[in-house]
Amino acid sequence: MLPSARPSAKVPFALFCLAVIFFVALGPVRAMHGPFSYDFASLYGAAKSWAMGGNPYDMDRVAALVHRAGYDAANAPNYLPVQPSVYLPTSFPLLAPLTWVRWDPARLIWACLSAALFACSLLLFLPSMREVEGGGRWLVLAVAFCFT
Repeated sequence: MLPSARPSAKVPFALFCLAVIFFVALGPVRAMHGPFSYDFASLYGAAKSWAMGGNPYDMDRVAALVHRAGYDAANAPNYLPVQPSVYLPTSFPLLAPLTWVRWDPARLIWACLSAALFACSLLLFLPSMREVEGGGRWLVLAVAFCFT
């Protein structure tokens, strides 16, 4: 599946490889090793509150639950508190199993699930690219990786 020796196919393939590196560095790696999980913190805390019978939109309670689970936003650069929850109530039962584990394992599981679902969406998208010729496929995939 490597591009042919034509220079016109090598450039899009190189851009695709750079896009994958960009995606991995700013997506899964940062999600698993950096303190930048504000969005997941509100979702995790709201689901945990819901699972415990509390109000998933009470952000003081949500923040307390997330911090008790191991999330420390105060150590993050550009400190931001847990963001208000904008998730529908139907999301909480689906994500409640993630709250059975502490913050770091839950964040790792969430990052892996997100990356796996992204890969599945690309696999579902690939058949629609049959009409795209040459390096165009690599360019389309590069754009998909850059804008996720």
